[in-house]
Amino acid sequence: MTYLFPAAAEPIRQGDIFYPLPRTAADLTRDSVLLPDGRSWKVGLLGETRAEVVIQTTVHQEYAILISQDCDAERMPYLSFNTILPLMVAYRGASRPQSDSAWVKFITREMKINPHLFYLPSDPALGFTDRMAVVFAQAFQVHRTDVESNLSTLRKGRLDDVALTHFRESLAKFYSRLAYDEWYPMTPEEKAQYLDRR
Repeated sequence: MTYLFPAAAEPIRQGDIFYPLPRTAADLTRDSVLLPDGRSWKVGLLGETRAEVVIQTTVHQEYAILISQDCDAERMPYLSFNTILPLMVAYRGASRPQSDSAWVKFITREMKINPHLFYLPSDPALGFTDRMAVVFAQAFQVHRTDVESNLSTLRKGRLDDVALTHFRESLAKFYSRLAYDEWYPMTPEEKAQYLDRR
């Protein structure tokens, strides 16, 4: 089993799964801001203003997993989350495996070569009617007090100890990756050949 279902009185912990949480991504060319004096501007045109503004933007309701450390989940003003998407949505363009053996091959291969995703099996009790994936590259924050005051309805489950250990390892690997430049020692001619092959 991959999931636990904690009582509402249990504290928030890393690996807790929530739904629905609001995730926004401001579009600097499309989203509007409303200034205190009533003027409206595109976000990207605000320049250096330090005024507090209200932004009109799109909010997505997302499944999400808590990535904040347990100690931070108790006292920090914001909690950090990663989005959870259906596995085949996260793997844009991949063809869906048609057999159990094809799924095993797909999941074990992809989890090794795609550090930006973490596999979560389906579980209707959690609301996962399909295989899911944590998308480490999609992080967002929510006020801790908002989550705490709605914990009984928002928290859907928690990773069990084995899954949490693997999740923490994958999370740490993703956020500690360094950019790798394999062509830095190449001459300009070698680099051109390398780029042509890609």
